[in-house]
Amino acid sequence: MKALPIQKRALLKRSALIESAIVSFNNAGYEATTAKTIASGAGVAVGTFYQYFENKDDILAAIAEQRFTHIESNLQLIRLSNIVDAADKTAELDVEDTLCKAMHFIYEFHAADAELHQVLEYRKRIDPRLGNISSLGEMELQRKVLHFVRSLNVDLPELVAENIFAMAEGVVHRHVFEHSDSDKDKAIANAAKILAAFFQQ
Repeated sequence: MKALPIQKRALLKRSALIESAIVSFNNAGYEATTAKTIASGAGVAVGTFYQYFENKDDILAAIAEQRFTHIESNLQLIRLSNIVDAADKTAELDVEDTLCKAMHFIYEFHAADAELHQVLEYRKRIDPRLGNISSLGEMELQRKVLHFVRSLNVDLPELVAENIFAMAEGVVHRHVFEHSDSDKDKAIANAAKILAAFFQQ
């Protein structure tokens, strides 16, 4: 991956290329997406694409890194906002509400770019660099879940964190990618209730 530019104008061009690539991968899939379609969508020449990225796999890796950063920061904000709410009300943290908010965010995040997610899932098995980015990103998310679980002083925190991560991912993936007929909000609320039971002493 090429070095991140410093100048504001160059950063804006790079960002426009990434946004265009997201749209192209999401609408046309991996095979039909090219440097040309990405550059065209960003309103720049193909040569500009190659100033910032080696090829479409290079920009796909940048997208993956950006997505994991976005998920991590938003899940942290959800956790912090609930801690503040609990402190203001002099009440305990509402674990079920925190889990519900987090799962809703993850659902909407996946649903917004469902085809792109499928592209990333497929390509990470083929592209070692993308596979490494995905593995590191998922490990960091799992680490944050474990940190959340440990902060609530439950027994067997590793097992609880593993179950939370797997169930949340399963509910979201089933509804987004398998087009489940069950109501999304009810499914998330039920999952949050079941997961919150792990924290009841």
